Amino acid sequence: MSRFADWVRRKNLLPHISDTERDALDAGTVWLEADLFRGRPDWAKILESNYPQLNSEEQRFLDHQVETLCHMIDDWSVNQQGDLPQEAVDYICRERFLGLMIPKEYGGLGFSNLAFSTILNKLNSRNAALCFYVLIPNSVGPGELLQHYGTDSQKAHYLPKLAAGEYIPCFGLTEPLAGSDAVSIRAEGVVEAGDKGPQIRLNFDKRYITLAPVSNLIGLAFKLHDPDNLLGQGVSPGITVALLHKEFDGVEIGERHDPMGLCFPNGPIRGRDVVISAEQIIGGPQQAGRGWRMLMEALSGGRAISLPAQSTGGAKQAARVASAYAVVREQFGVPIAAFEGIQEPLARLAGRAYMMDAARVFLCSAVDDGHRPSVASAMIKLQHTELYRQSLDDAMDILAGRGIMRGSSNPLGDLYRAGPIGITVEGANILTRTLIVFGQGAIRCHPYAQAELAALESGSALRFFGVVFKHAGYFARNLLRSWWHSATRGRFAKVPEGHALSRSMQKISWASARFSVLADLALMLCGPNLKRKGRLSGRLADAMGWLFLAMSVVRRHHAERALPGNGDAGDDLARWSIDYALTQYQRSVSEIYRQSGSRKFIKIILYLVDSLTNINAISRGVSDRDGERLAALLSEHGAKRDYLLADLYQPQEQDEDAVLVLEEAFAHAAAVQSMNRRLRRAQRQRPEATQAEWATMAGLSEQDLAEIQAQGERVERVTMADSERREDYFQRRGGSPTHDL
Repeated sequence: MSRFADWVRRKNLLPHISDTERDALDAGTVWLEADLFRGRPDWAKILESNYPQLNSEEQRFLDHQVETLCHMIDDWSVNQQGDLPQEAVDYICRERFLGLMIPKEYGGLGFSNLAFSTILNKLNSRNAALCFYVLIPNSVGPGELLQHYGTDSQKAHYLPKLAAGEYIPCFGLTEPLAGSDAVSIRAEGVVEAGDKGPQIRLNFDKRYITLAPVSNLIGLAFKLHDPDNLLGQGVSPGITVALLHKEFDGVEIGERHDPMGLCFPNGPIRGRDVVISAEQIIGGPQQAGRGWRMLMEALSGGRAISLPAQSTGGAKQAARVASAYAVVREQFGVPIAAFEGIQEPLARLAGRAYMMDAARVFLCSAVDDGHRPSVASAMIKLQHTELYRQSLDDAMDILAGRGIMRGSSNPLGDLYRAGPIGITVEGANILTRTLIVFGQGAIRCHPYAQAELAALESGSALRFFGVVFKHAGYFARNLLRSWWHSATRGRFAKVPEGHALSRSMQKISWASARFSVLADLALMLCGPNLKRKGRLSGRLADAMGWLFLAMSVVRRHHAERALPGNGDAGDDLARWSIDYALTQYQRSVSEIYRQSGSRKFIKIILYLVDSLTNINAISRGVSDRDGERLAALLSEHGAKRDYLLADLYQPQEQDEDAVLVLEEAFAHAAAVQSMNRRLRRAQRQRPEATQAEWATMAGLSEQDLAEIQAQGERVERVTMADSERREDYFQRRGGSPTHDL
């Protein structure tokens, strides 16, 4: 061992990186998120990047098959019965909803990631369980893994049957003792000699497996041991993924969990001495031990698509319901949408919906272009599921008591219950925030971090200090840039001239330069202990996520600025969204300074390095005037609101749907409220007059009076909460009263 290598070991400069962590670090690709670490967003590259649209075939499917499927579902009935109606399941299979992403050569639809995302967006606006039923087979699971890693014979056998719904797949990873720490799974497979070649004896206990109760094909992750090295991959190849059929001896499947009382199937899978051929390993025996790498690469793409789409659809639906209710619901003689206290959450609902949709489409374009952005996908999964939860809270605050009373006329309750599910899956948000986004992002996206780690591992002092010297120059340049932008408020940052969002781009560039300095400081001060500094990593992850959302908003605004019907709506939404994102970024960075620890020298370093930025904040917050405009946009029936809430399911007259009733009342509200104001004015002028005289004074016709009455009935249906007889209540819940009043 060289003296340098010995010094590195004694000083504990080299963080321990396990094989599974290396697989996670090597999985996927680096995309535009790397610009944030470099402190210099390339706006020409960002604005010229692909911003896709649905092709004609995908748009027809969205307008017809997806609409038809949504029409088959009654949100309340489905969740009461605990399952989707059989006609809907048959339609899902017949119309190849389970093969949206499977290539046409294998019988699938071969849609783009944007189409898949937009379909999930619409499905979740109808029913969360319906969305997950389609999401899982098309996302992380056997279908995607087979496409990327399966043998030709596996693809030929399984993909057509998956596309046609003959196989309903699920994927078993989580276990009672292995959740976020998925690499600690205890599911075990032992290779042994069989009559027809090597076989694997499996024992496993999985839980929280979506679609398990209705699945007949299982993708299973397990640790493989091969004591006689029959597969030629060593005696302990490691985590492996294989395909099991429901009817295999020893497989126990069919029990159900009850996720938040929603109907989508979820349950445990167990196996005792299940014997499968080694050929059931996805990719064949030569892929033994590569299961974790497969999963990380699949997640790096899939996590960018499925949960952001589900979250965006839910957030837009929450904005639709809350805004319509705020206009229809009157207190103190005026719609509650007129109160500033209601306008604040309405503005947040509108702005979040816009920025979430922007990042959703932006990431879809990256994956459709062949990127698998592992850091950006973790970042958007974290941000979108959290923003979805916040939007649900804002909507529930507006609906108040109307939102918490369950029943068929509640347009928000079941959506609210579904919110936490996305928080927990495909990497729980606490893990994603504190370990993955910045922890892995710092290594993947930083221009020198990986090279420094490799130099330390090599034990070469010359190589290490050569990289460190380059890193020091890079840090100095970013520090000077950050100081310069802070002194000038970013006004000299290079951005496209004459753009409507030029000033916003300058601020994002300024914030990015500041972020790059803080990222370097975190690496230098924490070194190999960074992954144990969850609070610091989490705040840096938040800052990075908000910058990415702001960058996505710029890209969306640039792509859609000339779209018909956009008008000023895009300008107002983009400006508010960027200001909001930068405000949240500022808050995250301020927390880093405030919570920098008790060691004075760290506080001194942070202050000296970024002193100007401490004094001169990037964002001064979102203006009330902009918030008022967004609240008005969401509260007015017309093209601007439709632009913001595009691609949601529009209930039909025969649906007898709570959202339909609400939207009908909302559509008539403005005209009827104007007539009511005129009528009340006449009543104040001549209290002794008759109803007919008041109508004449107000200039109202008999048709107008009939419309006022009809609207009153609509409003009554909207504001009326469900109730039921005591015996019916207990019968529905499967219980009985424990005492009499």
